[in-house]
Amino acid sequence: MAANAPKNVFSAGPLVQGNSADGFALFTGYRLRPSDFRSAKITIENAAPTAQEIRLFEVGPSNDFPAGELTLMVFDESVPSQIYRGDLGELPPEGIDLGCFGPGERRTYRFATLLGIESPHGGQGRGAGAVYEWRAGSGSAAAGR
Repeated sequence: MAANAPKNVFSAGPLVQGNSADGFALFTGYRLRPSDFRSAKITIENAAPTAQEIRLFEVGPSNDFPAGELTLMVFDESVPSQIYRGDLGELPPEGIDLGCFGPGERRTYRFATLLGIESPHGGQGRGAGAVYEWRAGSGSAAAGR
């Protein structure tokens, strides 16, 4: 899994956002065994001078595991709360609404995967991956870009 929002700051018109892990894998499934749990954190910042609505999107996911066998969980650690739980590759196409970030506001998110205990042969020979993008906009402008 990779985070696709730059470590440095980027802009799209008046929208500016920063990310703590541009293009880096948040974690891998190397030697992942049934019931193993992997997680990593990423911090997103609104570097714009105005408040921005932020949405999380999953881009180009692939998942060779049967439904329910490889679970993705996303937590907002600033609240704390779980904002998604489901199969990797199944985030809604409209993304997940992360709410309004004030100017300079930072939030940390934890991504975690869990390989089901019932996974035959520990999922050997299977693969999964996705890129995650944070998109900023005002109101519904962040959706569907």
